[in-house]
Amino acid sequence: MKIRPFFVKIFSLHIFSLFIIVFVSMALTVNAISDMMYKKTEKELEDVCMLVCNMFPADHVISLYDAEALCLQAAAGTGIRLTLIQYSGSVLADSVSNYRNMTNHFDRPEIIDAFTHDIGHSIRRSETLGIHMMYGAVPIPSMSFLIRASIPLKEVNSFIHRMYDKIVPFVCFILLLITLFAYFFCHGIDRSISSITNVTRRYASGDFSSEVAIDDAELRDLGQAVNYMGQELKSRFDVITARKEQVQNIINGMINPLIVVDEFMQVRELNSAAKSLKGGNPADDFSGKNLSDVIDSESILKMVRRVFDEKGHKSVTVCTDSTKNIYYYVNISFIDNLSLRDRRGNVLIIMNDITGIKRLDNMRREFAVNVSHELKTPVTSILGYVDTLLGIYDEHPEKVVDFLKIIKKQSVRLSCIIEDLLFLSRTDDTYMQLEKEMVDANELSSVCLNSVSEMALSKHITLKCDNRGVKTILVHPVLAEQAVNNLLNNAVKYSGDGADVILHLENDGNYVVISVEDNGPGIKPEHLPNIFNRFYRENKEISRSLGGTGLGLSIVKQVAETHGGKVAVESTEGSGSVFRIYFPV
Repeated sequence: MKIRPFFVKIFSLHIFSLFIIVFVSMALTVNAISDMMYKKTEKELEDVCMLVCNMFPADHVISLYDAEALCLQAAAGTGIRLTLIQYSGSVLADSVSNYRNMTNHFDRPEIIDAFTHDIGHSIRRSETLGIHMMYGAVPIPSMSFLIRASIPLKEVNSFIHRMYDKIVPFVCFILLLITLFAYFFCHGIDRSISSITNVTRRYASGDFSSEVAIDDAELRDLGQAVNYMGQELKSRFDVITARKEQVQNIINGMINPLIVVDEFMQVRELNSAAKSLKGGNPADDFSGKNLSDVIDSESILKMVRRVFDEKGHKSVTVCTDSTKNIYYYVNISFIDNLSLRDRRGNVLIIMNDITGIKRLDNMRREFAVNVSHELKTPVTSILGYVDTLLGIYDEHPEKVVDFLKIIKKQSVRLSCIIEDLLFLSRTDDTYMQLEKEMVDANELSSVCLNSVSEMALSKHITLKCDNRGVKTILVHPVLAEQAVNNLLNNAVKYSGDGADVILHLENDGNYVVISVEDNGPGIKPEHLPNIFNRFYRENKEISRSLGGTGLGLSIVKQVAETHGGKVAVESTEGSGSVFRIYFPV
């Protein structure tokens, strides 16, 4: 007969459990009997002490010779040792040893226990005989001495050993019967489970025609449940197959391309719209082919690899045909365990055609650029005339000069808004190809700090740079400098006199992080989610009084996203803020 691993496991478990139960029961039984024997022996020693106590006359004093003779007579033929001990601890008589050579017994445990509880007990090694003894002692107040009875402990233990000799063969016989019972019981279970296993394997392969036949009453219900499961699986499998075909038809009918790829960038599933991205035929089979055979976009391929690494979600807008200006908004999502065989997950790519939206967006941007240019010309003229008036006016200039200063201030602010709008318009195109280059980190820091040094000096603000090992940064130099300058300008503007503004540079995995830390007034928590929105201000009056346009942080965010990075802010009201720009490595 072939021994199956399951049979070995269940049989071993049964035998082990039963052996443990038997041995624990035997140990508890023997321990209880041993404890009972010790209690019984202690009681017998008490009875002997009381019997000898009653043998002493109560009406007159007995001599030492008579006391010793009485001890010898009472202990004769019993195997019990009797000892008479004065309250002071001196030994008066002993039935085994010469009491004259014995030391004072006042410190013996059984003597102390007898004084405390009227009856004393102890098990210890006899200093006189050199063997382990069980002691019992009873005081006789009328004669001012104690009677102590003792017996060698080996006599008690010998009874326990004899009990072991009788119990062990019986236990072995019981274990043999248990082993035979467990063998036949486990063999029956194993045979039934083997039958269930074979049927379930057929179910797993798609064959639902087999049924389990079990004779054992214990597993008959399980067999019936497996048969019912097979029927349900067949029914649901048919439903799933039909739904899968329906879903496949729906996917093929989508006008948006849909692609599923595995970790090796091989195509697992795709619809007809995806097959036509590179002019393919809807009847062509792309399964198993590389994603580059379906999509001709390096940015999408890089984003898919990043999604596999990060196991997250990414969105990107790409131009798949620069001559026809065809744009797609691509959602790339990691799908964990698409099926039982896909232990490492897949990536789902859904492409939405946004060519029309992009065209409208370009029209909106062009309009903003045209309006900005139209506004810039009269503002420049106003600034020129105001500067001329301020330079030549010399009679009663107080009121007029004040008005002219206000006009200039507002004109400068309007000019800054227009410049910021133009900058946002230039960088708002997420499809623009940035001409990035490796910029020296220390040089970029120095240029940006110098740009705000005069304003910081006027407010006695200390500027610091903390470069934690960053040597170069891959960025567009002008855009990166503009973003860092905006953060430094805000930090210096909103910090009080004598404050510290620190520019940090550090590496953080796939990013170089540039952060600006200040100890200004901070930002309230409710404003943090919107702080990078265009024209959003926490306090409009303060921002306008400091010359802010409401676009500085929007420009910072736009520059970061144009580089494929991100922005973040941490702020505590009253304790300052930390703004961070993440540039991809």
